[in-house]
Amino acid sequence: MATRDDPAKRSWLVISFRYGDPAAPTFARYTDYTRDVVEGMATFNSKPQTAVKIPPFTGGFNEQPLVVELPLDAFTTRISNGEPHSPIDVTVVETMDVPSLDLSAAHLDTMFKGRVDRAVRNHKGRRGIVAVYALNWKSRVRAALGIPALNECVWPVYGDGKGCRAIPVAVAGEVTEIVDNRVAIRKPGGVDPLDGRPDRFFHRGRIVRDGLSIDVKDWSNSFPENPDHFYLDDFAPQDWLGRAVTVVEGCPRTVAACRAKGQEARFMGIGIAIPDRNPVLEGGV
Repeated sequence: MATRDDPAKRSWLVISFRYGDPAAPTFARYTDYTRDVVEGMATFNSKPQTAVKIPPFTGGFNEQPLVVELPLDAFTTRISNGEPHSPIDVTVVETMDVPSLDLSAAHLDTMFKGRVDRAVRNHKGRRGIVAVYALNWKSRVRAALGIPALNECVWPVYGDGKGCRAIPVAVAGEVTEIVDNRVAIRKPGGVDPLDGRPDRFFHRGRIVRDGLSIDVKDWSNSFPENPDHFYLDDFAPQDWLGRAVTVVEGCPRTVAACRAKGQEARFMGIGIAIPDRNPVLEGGV
C-alpha cells in the first residue's frame, strides 16, 4: 500500500512566514493540525481553520498563486491593513506520520516556496478570515528586458553591488510624525534635525527599517521646517512612529554625481551619447 493511502497515516501542513530585518528575520508559523506542532527548534501555532490551496506544478511560467486562509491575529492584521510591509517569504511543508513504517521521524515534503504578493481581509465575504496570496520564483521572470536610453543612470540607486557600486551615506534617525506620505525624522533622541547636509542630499534616497525600504520623493533643507520633513513615494506604516530608521542619501543620477563618487565607469545613462539629431538625415546647425 502506498504511503499516502495508508489508513493509519496522519498528515498536516506547517506554514512559515519569514519577514523583517534580513540579518535577524522574524517568523510567523502556523499549522492546520489540531494542536501546536514542534519541528526542530520551531513551534507552529495551531489554527485548524487554516485552508491552503497549493498551485499545481507546471512546466511553464504562467503559475497560479498559493492561497492561505488564516484567521485575524497580530500578524495577519498587520499584513492586510494596506500599509507597506517588508518582503515576506513563505514556505509550506506537508508533514506525514505513518506508524506502519516505523520511522524515527515524520516524512516531510516541501509543497511551496515563494513570496507573499498580497493579503485580503474578509476573504469571500467571511468575516475575520485573511487570504494570503503568494507567488513562486517564476513570477520574478516577468520583467521588462532592455535598458532605457536616457541621459540619467538607470541602475537602482546604490543597488547593493548590482550595477551601481557606490557606497551611500546612511544616517540614523527617529520618526516623530507621520502625515500621509510625509514623515518627520530627527536624530535619535529627537534633539537635532537632520540639517547638516547639502540641499537635496536625501532627495531620491530611501528610508529603511526592518527590511522595508520606501523611496524619498522629495527632501530639501532650503526652509527652516524642511530638514525634518521627508516626502515619500508611499505612505509610511504607522508602526514606524517613534521607531528608529535609517535614512540613506539620494542620487541625482547624473554623470557628474557618478564622477564625484568615483563610479563614472559604471554610469549607465547610455542615452547621453545619442546626438540630438539624426546624423544620416539631418545636418548640424
